[in-house]
Amino acid sequence: LVRDPRLAQAYVRAMTESGKEVLLPDFLAAVDAVAAKSGSPGPLVGALRGWLEATPTTPARAEAVAEQADGLARGRWPDAVDVLRLVADARYKAAEVTPPEWEPVRTERAVQAYDRVRAKLPDDKEAATALGWLSLFVQKNPNQAATLAAPLLTPEAEAGLSYRQAELVGAIHRATGRVDDAVRVLERVCGTPADAELAAQPTSPLPAAPAGCHVQLARAYLARRDHAAAYARLRVAQRMPRTPHEQA
Repeated sequence: LVRDPRLAQAYVRAMTESGKEVLLPDFLAAVDAVAAKSGSPGPLVGALRGWLEATPTTPARAEAVAEQADGLARGRWPDAVDVLRLVADARYKAAEVTPPEWEPVRTERAVQAYDRVRAKLPDDKEAATALGWLSLFVQKNPNQAATLAAPLLTPEAEAGLSYRQAELVGAIHRATGRVDDAVRVLERVCGTPADAELAAQPTSPLPAAPAGCHVQLARAYLARRDHAAAYARLRVAQRMPRTPHEQA
């Protein structure tokens, strides 16, 4: 457990979600000793990521992971991308779940942390996704979002977009006046309304695009004044579980 990043991640998440978080300090100390001896932060990053991903997320836990990961980045592993990415993801989560949501100082810390990832990996798509998301949906700056999410906006990247990335790219295109591009990207991942409703059924084996993709597609249709298509997409989204962002 203490040597394998994936096992450490799964173990810590299960430990936290089962209410045995009191055991975490001893396990982290054991993982830290192994990481220090091997010179690799992998197992420690895995353990801390499992702690971050445990549900329900709490502000205190997100801040604690961010501080511990930041200590690793400032100390033993300043150039390790997996450490820098953990710092960024924890800063993002802390800004998202700590009231008031997306408070400017915490949000800026997340932006700066992802900037450090991109300094190492300029074309990193996960960093581009987070930065684009923060710029568009939090800071309300579509042009900046398009710049920061540039690795996602190429024709080569389009076919491999995740649902979250497709939602972001579609929203950026719509907000920057490229409505037809927004519709194309979002229709690719959403499918037809009938397909989407079938995929959303609990027993369906088909993958279902989340509500946010359908909401963004509805907004793109509205920008083209296609009200019937927009209404059909909103009906699909209404039948799906929605995050607070998607509900808004």
